[in-house]
Amino acid sequence: PQAGRPLMRLTLPLAPTEPLAFGLRPALALSPDGTRLVYVASRSGAPQLYLRPMDQPEAKPLPGTEGAEGPFFSPDGQWIGFNAQGKLKKISVTGGAPVILCDAQSLNGASWGPDNTIIFAPGINSGLSRISAAGGAPQVLTTPAKGENSHRWPEILPGGQAVLFSIGFTNDARIGVQSLKTGERRILMENGQQPRYAPSGHLVFVRGAALFAAPFDLAGLRVTGPEAPILDGVMMTRFRLAGQFTFSNVGSLIYVPGGAGAERLVSVDRNGGVRPLPIPPRSFLQPRLSPDGKRVAVTISDPN
Repeated sequence: PQAGRPLMRLTLPLAPTEPLAFGLRPALALSPDGTRLVYVASRSGAPQLYLRPMDQPEAKPLPGTEGAEGPFFSPDGQWIGFNAQGKLKKISVTGGAPVILCDAQSLNGASWGPDNTIIFAPGINSGLSRISAAGGAPQVLTTPAKGENSHRWPEILPGGQAVLFSIGFTNDARIGVQSLKTGERRILMENGQQPRYAPSGHLVFVRGAALFAAPFDLAGLRVTGPEAPILDGVMMTRFRLAGQFTFSNVGSLIYVPGGAGAERLVSVDRNGGVRPLPIPPRSFLQPRLSPDGKRVAVTISDPN
């Protein structure tokens, strides 16, 4: 038997001038072998992809990825897929010009399979589509049934014969699996979203602001035991659509600590001074200041 690997914990610092750019989609992804981390950071107010080899102390921006969202790796870790300017794109980890694969209104998850095809959710209320990693015309893979508002966050299972995905979002989210050979679909989990398969033989998913895991039979495509919480306090995207976490096939887990609705409203003066407003943290959107500067109107997102 192999010797157990020691547990390691570390914090990856980011430059204060290039903070993580949070939005509606996950902002980070680990390569399958755990050697590279890609994340979306704000550079001069605009989101851009940054790539950090895990054996190097710093990350470097990837030119040509301005406006990027939802990064994901190819199985060999040599390419990064992402969404920008309404297009699904890919770029080599060594740099160069991004390659446009197809139109995508938004990217609510994508997964790159071993057959060099990509399964992705191209719209807010869409099903899943599939496209060659070389580009071309996407093919519709799933269509939401009656009462289902969307399919999102796909995860192609090892072997490329089935795909996990979320059905709906927030409190109504469920986890489904569909065979890519027969088209058969079944529900695996109620009240869960953003499913991932861990090489330990577990289905990992988000519930609330925590990660849960349940034993999963890869051959039978079934959950075989009760779920259990494994990590609490994971930063959620706005509207709790997804968690800010990623893990590799070799056991590395990277996540952004936090939770749901942990944003603050602050006032910034002309000299750059920041003053938090006396308002409890919530999930705030679109603040608008009154002409006299005495009031602020703001949307508050409530998952309920």
